[in-house]
Amino acid sequence: MTRRMSRADKRHTEHYIKGGNRRLDEPPDLLITTEVKENDLLIRVEHAMFASNCYALRDAIDAVMSTHGGLKQVVVNMEKVPYAETAAFSLFLKLKKRLAQRNVSFVLYRVKHRVKEIIDMLNMDKVFDMREH
Repeated sequence: MTRRMSRADKRHTEHYIKGGNRRLDEPPDLLITTEVKENDLLIRVEHAMFASNCYALRDAIDAVMSTHGGLKQVVVNMEKVPYAETAAFSLFLKLKKRLAQRNVSFVLYRVKHRVKEIIDMLNMDKVFDMREH
């Protein structure tokens, strides 16, 4: 007698067939758009941030900083980032320190609840300036 598959088994099987082991799959590249308004650098990020793709954000910030002087703040819109690994927060911390040396503030904007929970677990909620509006 064979056991009938549960819904959880079916979901696991479908996921396995579609994407295999998600840890071995290559994560999608970050979609990053930059815009300079007055003295603010506004950055929109889409997709989950993993160790293998988060440094594209640093490169985008460096590219804009090299051409635009006098920026007062860098605002990273995280509205479309469903998940971020600890490597992303390490990068944020490095960016915040480096920008602070130039008197530029670093702001995380519209952080998703799941990402905010990770920030809280890492005790970085007091380190980062997080805004909703």
